Order: sequence, then structure tokens, then C-alpha cells
Amino acid sequence: MSQNNGRAKRSEKGLLTPDNCVVAFIDHQPQMLFGTSNFDRQSIINSTVALAKATRIFDVPVVLTTVETKSLSSRRPRSGANYTPTAAGLVHRWHMIVATLDTRTQARALYWDGKPAARDNGGGKPNKTSVFSIGESTVFRGRYLNGSVEEVALWNRAISATEVAAIYAAATGSGGSAAPSAGTAGSQGSALFPNTAKVQLEGANGPIPLKPEEKIAFLFASAVQGIESDCQFQLKRTCNMAEVLGGAAAANGQKTGHLKYDPPTDPNYTYTVGALDMAWDVHATPKKPGLMGFYIWSRGLGGATIAYNPSGAASAIDRQFNSTSVEGDSFQAQ
Repeated sequence: MSQNNGRAKRSEKGLLTPDNCVVAFIDHQPQMLFGTSNFDRQSIINSTVALAKATRIFDVPVVLTTVETKSLSSRRPRSGANYTPTAAGLVHRWHMIVATLDTRTQARALYWDGKPAARDNGGGKPNKTSVFSIGESTVFRGRYLNGSVEEVALWNRAISATEVAAIYAAATGSGGSAAPSAGTAGSQGSALFPNTAKVQLEGANGPIPLKPEEKIAFLFASAVQGIESDCQFQLKRTCNMAEVLGGAAAANGQKTGHLKYDPPTDPNYTYTVGALDMAWDVHATPKKPGLMGFYIWSRGLGGATIAYNPSGAASAIDRQFNSTSVEGDSFQAQ
């Protein structure tokens, strides 16, 4: 085997050497992996890294090509639905983001705070089986959204621009204006759910005053308590969230009670209902700092336990009310 500057020039057996070959990495960038579904993306990344390290160990020449990231989407005719919000409007702000796909017309659309932001005819296929992720990169595992995701909803159709605007208006009470910053949603939440109820809560040290938005949250949670009690006695089981919202049919044809209002429209709290056999629980978790959280649960027929956290999400280990009462207008309807 001959030598050239200390390196093998040609193998006597015709094998590849650093002098007669080159390794080309063509467009190995995150954007180019988005459309990959027939191979595991992380395995592709791992294999590429292994090959790159091997070229370094064996001193093999490398050619690396890339594409221009800032103009990739706009130059590709099937990737035109893109929107970049202003950075100033992202800090300490909540926003509603909606993406729709009409598989019949191949139309895609993005909405930002209830308003159309971008659209194209980039297509997409129904009945996908690949990984779906919100808030985490499916290309590079361990990379997450630098922020918070409070509520996620999925539809089995492409909702219209009118529907998107209506959902945003209902969630903010603004009729479509910019999303409120932290600390301004209380009066909006109260306006969304007009009521004359009188709520009295008492702890170990006496009566506990409630902010208007906390009163709304307790009315929601206590209404779920009443509905679940109906389910236990009428159905001999508990009800899931869909039944809590719309009512469940009993054997005699009558329906159980249901919520008067839709919990996701409350801009101040997130509500979750768990149900299994005769056990149920409901969380009313504040979306903003400074609001009280509530947790009500029952493990069978009879009474329920109500816990609260003065400054955030509540759980079973938090303090409990000595007494609670709701007089007048209720969030439970028949």
C-alpha cells in the first residue's frame, strides 16, 4: 500500500480510503425531517451523528450542504401556512392558537387570537398514525415550548373562521380584542356567567372571602358535585365530563342534571373531572397567580370532601373547609 503524506493513498484490496472517497451530508436539518414518517426520526438523527463521528475518527473528507432556514417554508409551495407573532406580544401573555386542515380541499389555516393569520393549500392526510405532539419537538426529543399550554381541544372537522372568532370572544369576553394580560380576566369571567348566587365558605379561622372569579370557580365545582350525586343515585355510577356537560340518560328515560355553562369558556380556571365506578373528583385550577384552587372528591355514595389552596392548584392534602353553602342561582341545570 503506497503512502501520501502519512495517509493511505490506495488500498491494495481496492477498499475505500480517505484519499479516494468523500461523505456527503445533504440537508440534514430539522425542517427536512418534518415530513419523515416511515422511519423513526430519532433513529435517523442517531445514525447521522454516528456516521459523522466515524468520518472524524478515520479522517474522511466531508461535504455538508444546508438550506436557508428563514426562507425554506415560503419557497416550498406546500408549506406556506406560517405566522410569526411579534416578540413583544409573547411575554406574560396568553394567546389562543388554532390550526385547521380540510382534507377534502387540502386547505390549511392558522389563527392567532381568533383572527386568520396564514393559510395555504398545503394538504395533509387524514387518519395519520405517526406521533402527534403539542409543546414538544418530535424531531429533537427534549426540546419543549418555552411557555405554558393550558387547554387543548381537537375537532374531527375544520372549524370555520367564524367559529374560531366566537370561541375566542367567549373565552376572553372581549368580542375579539387582544388577549388579556395576567390579572385582568376577573371581571370578564364574572360577566360571562351572570348569577345571583350567594356563596359562603368557612375555614378553621372563620369565613373565607372570595374574589368574583373564585366564586365562579366554586359554583362550577359545586355544580359538578351535585351532578355526580345525581349520577350515583340514578345511574349507580359516576358521570364523565361529557355527561356532566350534557346530562346522562337514566333507565327511566330521564336525564341527570348538567352544567348550565361550558367550563372551557372560563378565562380564569381550568376544570377537570375524573370518574371511575362510584368514585369521582373535580379540579378547579386557576390559570393566573393569586387565585384560589378547589378540589372536590367522593369515593362512594354520600358526602364529598372539599379542599382548597389559597394560591394555586388544590389537592387532597390541602386544607379543607369547615362548611360550605350555595344559596340561590346554581350552575347546575336540569
